[in-house]
Amino acid sequence: MQQFFQTADLIKILDTIDNRTLNICDAYFSFIRNTRIRFGLYPLIGNIGTGSFVAYSLSQNGSETVMFEFTNGGIIGANLLFGDSGKYPLNIYCLTDCLLLHMTKVAVLELLKNYSFVMRYIQSLSQNSQ
Repeated sequence: MQQFFQTADLIKILDTIDNRTLNICDAYFSFIRNTRIRFGLYPLIGNIGTGSFVAYSLSQNGSETVMFEFTNGGIIGANLLFGDSGKYPLNIYCLTDCLLLHMTKVAVLELLKNYSFVMRYIQSLSQNSQ
């Protein structure tokens, strides 16, 4: 699994942003192993600081199908952030203890002014479409 953002690199990028803008980055959330994550109804993405998650779907009969695995530096929801729904269609589950940075759409729009962030974001979008 490819790592798009080293935590230290993301911190450097975030350091270039005005502190008022950082208020729209929700925060780091810590999750323990075997926790189900809910992204809610408002558009945001998650950048994984540590740990690993799986995205899975449930069929009507209750069986699950793992669609993606996200690890350190990965981005959850990057391909959906600017769509009409703004809601992540899959369930997210922690495989290990995890640290996740929630970023709102407004925060990502600000980060997209940074070339390094743009290139990694595009790389993530491309990888998630394969």
